[in-house]
Amino acid sequence: MNKTIRTAIAAVAALGLIALSACGTANDKSGTEQTASSSTSVPTIKTGVLQVAFATADPPSSYLDGNTPAGYNVDLINKIADGLGLKVEWKSADYSVHIPNIANGTWDTSTQGALVTPERKKQVAFSEPIDYAQAVLISLNSAKFSTFADAAGKKIGVYTDAHQKVAEEQIPNVQIVKFQDQAGALNALRIGQVDGYVNGQNSGLKQAADNSDLVLSKSVSTGQVAIPLPKDNEKLVKAFDEQLDKLAADGTLNELHKKYYPSVDVPEDLKKAYDTFSE
Repeated sequence: MNKTIRTAIAAVAALGLIALSACGTANDKSGTEQTASSSTSVPTIKTGVLQVAFATADPPSSYLDGNTPAGYNVDLINKIADGLGLKVEWKSADYSVHIPNIANGTWDTSTQGALVTPERKKQVAFSEPIDYAQAVLISLNSAKFSTFADAAGKKIGVYTDAHQKVAEEQIPNVQIVKFQDQAGALNALRIGQVDGYVNGQNSGLKQAADNSDLVLSKSVSTGQVAIPLPKDNEKLVKAFDEQLDKLAADGTLNELHKKYYPSVDVPEDLKKAYDTFSE
């Protein structure tokens, strides 16, 4: 083979390598852009990150398992974030500041399974429902209340605005005592500072199962529970709803409800809220 032919072959080979390299770079860039697009197409306060307020002591909805956030609402948020390609940053805070800080743009959302009320809808938007709430009155076996009305005139603990509203509507002449979380309310009950406290049925059932000295009243219906989101961020609300639709359709929503609330049937209203709800 003469020198001219060898030179020509080498040139062709070099061009081929350049072409392959260019194709590889283009493909790599495309993959990177697709990954970035999945997280940046959803508007959040910090690009690619979902900043979430969570409660550390509200099992089984939101609590710490060691140093790791856990619970029904926590798992839902994690799965929604995964579906949107977002990293979660957890922000520990009392429920009392969750909605105000979503409204003012401090956080994107919260693990507070918030009761949807007209007052709250003035501050934030809400996702599709994640549950339908029942409330119970928790008291000691030694002085139990079978119904909310049985606690007329008594000191009753609450740790959310929604629970306070239930107590005021259901208990005549109630004396409200506010706490930061359910652990504080339980401690106050045991040392006699309150005669009982209001809790969600799901949380109450877990507390009664873990504490033999507690008894629950007959439950009362309180309404739809959903994830609070910024009122001015329609794209984020839509993205959450789309992910919840998928989680309902593939059975994840049902699975999580049974995992964290094994003694409570999935509410029929929750099943009806989605076009497809797989069990």
